[in-house]
Amino acid sequence: MAAALRAAAALLRDRLVPGSSRVQQQWRCQSGAAAAATATETARQVKSTKPQVHPEKRKPKTGILMLNMGGPETLGDVHDFLLRLFLDRDLMTLPLQNKLAPIIAKRRTPRIQEQYRRIGGGSPIKMWTSKQGEGMVKLLDKMSPHTDKKAKDLEH
Repeated sequence: MAAALRAAAALLRDRLVPGSSRVQQQWRCQSGAAAAATATETARQVKSTKPQVHPEKRKPKTGILMLNMGGPETLGDVHDFLLRLFLDRDLMTLPLQNKLAPIIAKRRTPRIQEQYRRIGGGSPIKMWTSKQGEGMVKLLDKMSPHTDKKAKDLEH
């Protein structure tokens, strides 16, 4: 009987919250049949408190977040975009950044505006990110047609 109690204690200890000694304390106070009855009751309680949700029955959820750094939409937006870029300490740190960023943005604006002029007058990043998002929605709908429709409102 002692071996059975030790086995039951080991089984229950594995199922109880780590550090919990409630079952062990009960067994120390009781002996023989009373301890066996307590072990049986505790085992029944542990089994009945199993989570009712079965992981294999859960439907997987997919979340996709597409980010980019943005870009100037028009040639007139280039200076402000560059200024924000050079002031952003998460992107880069410069000595005297608050003083240097406006100078760098002013110097680089004409050259960057010319580059944007060559590709149509603004950054294509928003257009391409939107197209990628729409393509991702179509692909996910094709791969998983039983799920809800994705991205009803694509944020731009």
